[in-house]
Amino acid sequence: MVSTMNTERYQMGETHYSYKKIFTIVLPPIVSTIFTAVYNIVDGVFISNFAGKDAFAALNLIYPWIMVLSSFGFMLGAGGSALVAKTMGEGQEKKAREYFTMLSMTALLMGVILAVLGWIFMEPMAYILGADATTVSDCLVYGRIQCFSLPFFVTLGCYVSFWVTAGKERLGFWVTVLGGVCNAVFDWIFMYLFHMGLKGAAIATAMNIGMTGFIPLIYFAKKRKGSSLWYVPFRPDWKAFLKSCSNGASEMVSNLSMSFVTVIYNLQLVRLAGNAGVDAYGVVAYIIFICISFFLGYGIGIAPSISFHYGARHRDTVKELYSKSLRIILITGLIMSAGSFLMAVPAAELFASYDGELYALTVNAVRLSSLAYIFAGINIFSSAYFTALNNGLVSAVLSFSRTFALQIGAIYLLVFLWGLDGIWVAQTVAEIMTLGVSVYFLRRLKR
Repeated sequence: MVSTMNTERYQMGETHYSYKKIFTIVLPPIVSTIFTAVYNIVDGVFISNFAGKDAFAALNLIYPWIMVLSSFGFMLGAGGSALVAKTMGEGQEKKAREYFTMLSMTALLMGVILAVLGWIFMEPMAYILGADATTVSDCLVYGRIQCFSLPFFVTLGCYVSFWVTAGKERLGFWVTVLGGVCNAVFDWIFMYLFHMGLKGAAIATAMNIGMTGFIPLIYFAKKRKGSSLWYVPFRPDWKAFLKSCSNGASEMVSNLSMSFVTVIYNLQLVRLAGNAGVDAYGVVAYIIFICISFFLGYGIGIAPSISFHYGARHRDTVKELYSKSLRIILITGLIMSAGSFLMAVPAAELFASYDGELYALTVNAVRLSSLAYIFAGINIFSSAYFTALNNGLVSAVLSFSRTFALQIGAIYLLVFLWGLDGIWVAQTVAEIMTLGVSVYFLRRLKR
């Protein structure tokens, strides 16, 4: 029997979802995810303009390693929130809170272990990722400072999803806003006032992550009004842990793959265009991050509702959420592709106005990569949809196809055919091919 509290949380007394109701649910996580992308871009703007293009290149080279280490949090958060919401939909609230507590504490412990490993292997990883004599010292400075905040980075990735499952997505949004504002202020203080360069940017980011990752640990330490989740005593449940890991594997695969593919991009760009190519890709990656953040935030926001109704066996509601979500995603993707093309010149002026060659390279790169968003949204939502249905295998296949296998193939093939321009259209080609995989699974597993 489904509890009254959770029924009100996820369906508000009914099983019909209007577009207005969907946007009410997904808007806070969408804005939170986009805001996170924006304050990462603020870091890039400060570094590019106050520390120089070599420091900006170093940031883009070492950041994939940081994302690899933090990806375990996204895995536990996405997979765990789907399991917790499904368990709540089945009426097992106590068990759901035990799962939530176990996964939260596991994320914190994993963060500590990964921070130590990240510090030890930072230098060899910097060289593997393409660093040279001009960038390796900056890579080590930025990367090792981030290791101090990594335990909170892992928990932060976990709570991106758990804020929504707990029914506190608005609070999660305001925590993100607070972190973003503080990050920008710290950047200005350490880089502009104290002239600390890349080291100042690293300290600002670490302080922000530490603060925003610590807040949920305090908030969920006791029962709060309006929250369906809080920490409770638990016994380790390896079956639930492994289910969360397998179900969230797509999110981890996505983060790991994107990090690895970024390395492939950077190595190809260093060969074809030097550090200027890496800098131009840094700008493209920021725009991709903003646009993709909408789709990621939408998936984070809508997934707990899908999981809840799937657990409660409200199949018609699941179908309604699926069909309306596809319409929203498709329209948004068209708007984003047009907007990205139009934003090429302003983006280049923001990051590369001091270098004419880099400016022209950046404008061309942004425009050629702009078509990807038409298809990316459907692929990202399809992966999130199967995660919500606790089908981690299909979700992982979609993520792996989109962010790794097909994209790497596209990079090497298109570079061979078109040279440098081939790199900028590789993601669009990979998204088109992944769309075929998404449609196949959606039709095959429609029931």
